[in-house]
Amino acid sequence: MLCIGNASIITHNLPAINGYIHVINQVLAPSRSDLPPEPPTVMAFLNYSSSFSLFREYALTYNLSEHLGGLDFTLLLPTDEAVRNYLSRTNSSFLDSDVFQYHVILNELLFPDHLHDGMLKSTLLGPDYQVQFHLTDKNQTAVNDVPLNGSFIETQYGVVIILQQVLKVRRNRCSQQVSLQSKGRCSDCDGPPRCLFNYSPIREQFPANMKPNCFYRKRVGPRRKFVPGCNINCLRHTTDHSCCPGFYGHECFKCPGDDRSPCSNHGQCQDGNHGNGECHCYEGFHGTACEDCEPGRYGLNCSSKCSCDHGKCDDGLTGSGRCLCYKGWKGASCSVEIRNDACGDVCDENANCVTGPQGSAAVCVCAAGYEGNGTFCRELDLCSRSNGGCSEFAVCTKVSPGERTCACKKGYTGDGVVCLEIDGCLVNNGGCHTAAECIRTGPNVTACRCQTGFQGSGMFCYPVNPCRTDNGGCSKYALCKYTGQGQRNCTCRRGHVGDGFNCRGTTNNVSHLTSSYLLASHSHTYRSCFISQEVYRQSENDFFRKMLFVSKTVVNK
Repeated sequence: MLCIGNASIITHNLPAINGYIHVINQVLAPSRSDLPPEPPTVMAFLNYSSSFSLFREYALTYNLSEHLGGLDFTLLLPTDEAVRNYLSRTNSSFLDSDVFQYHVILNELLFPDHLHDGMLKSTLLGPDYQVQFHLTDKNQTAVNDVPLNGSFIETQYGVVIILQQVLKVRRNRCSQQVSLQSKGRCSDCDGPPRCLFNYSPIREQFPANMKPNCFYRKRVGPRRKFVPGCNINCLRHTTDHSCCPGFYGHECFKCPGDDRSPCSNHGQCQDGNHGNGECHCYEGFHGTACEDCEPGRYGLNCSSKCSCDHGKCDDGLTGSGRCLCYKGWKGASCSVEIRNDACGDVCDENANCVTGPQGSAAVCVCAAGYEGNGTFCRELDLCSRSNGGCSEFAVCTKVSPGERTCACKKGYTGDGVVCLEIDGCLVNNGGCHTAAECIRTGPNVTACRCQTGFQGSGMFCYPVNPCRTDNGGCSKYALCKYTGQGQRNCTCRRGHVGDGFNCRGTTNNVSHLTSSYLLASHSHTYRSCFISQEVYRQSENDFFRKMLFVSKTVVNK
């Protein structure tokens, strides 16, 4: 007898269309030694990992296991060194609960290949506190500007992503409860007010002696007629997920500037769900994030103006307003032409001989755009130092000694000192069809996805009948009716109430059993019974249907 593992083949070579079938007498199970080891729990991982001992202490303090339960999760895990640096930088003695919870994402398994540019995920703090994943100019994935090195660990029910910095808590949405008002349904003035689904009347009863203000259909004898009735306003309470001040767009991205300092506190950001994130700078300030003074102004308030006739002003927020004269000029405002060389022709060709105060000895000073000791001056190339002060997403170009321009790279916009990703979805829906959702996937890069009820590439979408798939998202006790252009209506079936998405049975579903369902015996008389139609509609009531069938059989005998 042929065997496979511990099983014996009892019937073999049964022909099939594309092969043969062999019947065995046991279920085959892989050897436990062949199975991969079960991943550790997140607490077990933290217990045996020496690099995360500080976060482990906070996980115990803030009951991380209780928060996670048996749910899927992603943990953004900072190293011990990252926690120490954060505590030192913020002058704190411990990681507070909000910061801890900001590093936990529930109901999501975010493996590295699942992350994409512009992805926003809510944290344990709630839907108002989101982290954003995005690509850096080096094509490296980052979360809230903290680069990820690709390290991750899989645990039971979760994914752990290693961070080299602690994330700063950002609240990009300021949700608030709002009340929506609409007209109620017309009904009998002597009865309770009625509303559309999910709405509630503003009062429990119509005002006394209220005069009819509408008509509704009512059965009068064998016919239905329109009769006078009453209606009042109804309310529905919902949540408005608006962006917080300093965040903009439908995804609530951060306005230019540092955290909690939109537009560097020197301007007004066009924020909100319909804003574009542009900074309108106050007088004297300049830049995409209003991060510096206008050219020719200096000081903390950018209120002082330079006065340099033939020189370059030391302007900007940290500038002194001092003039650095061009070749051949001197003086506080570089307005005095140098006619005689008092230095004995020892100055570099790119330096000026300047007489000191009160007739002191003349000295050589490198001209604007050059640096050195005066007798030797070399051209100043700003782009060779920290990209010339330009953004990491900009190209620095030297135009003359000591002068440069900054130009944002493709896919970014700004003044070059501050460059922001272009949200391609803000213009013409990113090139997507009107019936498609535009998804921001990178700097001025978009993807298109057809909305529910439509199919296609996203660049072009055509309507389909959503009722053909999963009953159009309606309740299984609802009728899905296609209304055209990808739209549908959900209406609860007879004997059920609800909004079409959630339908439930009512006590009116109960009907008398016919006499064939009555049980009788020689010494007992059984009362009439009631049964809900739910017994016949729901598959989980199969047992009760069988019992009713048996009862019917007994009676018929």
